[in-house]
Amino acid sequence: MSTISSYAQQLSILNLMNAKYSAAAKSMSQVATGNKINSAKDDASGYSIGKRMSVEIGALGKTLSNVQTGNSMLNVANGAMSSTLEILQTLKEKAIAASNDTAKDSDRATIQKELNQYIDQINDNSLVTYN
Repeated sequence: MSTISSYAQQLSILNLMNAKYSAAAKSMSQVATGNKINSAKDDASGYSIGKRMSVEIGALGKTLSNVQTGNSMLNVANGAMSSTLEILQTLKEKAIAASNDTAKDSDRATIQKELNQYIDQINDNSLVTYN
């Protein structure tokens, strides 16, 4: 009888050791990943919520990237628009100077060449693209 009792005790100790080893492995997994829930067997509903939150975090990261790209695109467009507005102001000033009675035909021809260059620059600004 003592042999059966001894086997039962050994089996009980083995089962206890296996349970402790599993608990230790679970704890090590939690420490290693920094997560309390690492698989569905830890907490099925919590695992599901965690996975959904991970997907949402990934989507938010992509959204942030898209917003930054959009902001960069707007900055490029803003630069082209600012340049165009400055050119339009200069065109107005040159047109007023050309319409002045003191301007000669040669002055007007020179001003017209400048106006043409500014108009070419406006056309270039309209073709500005991002990347």
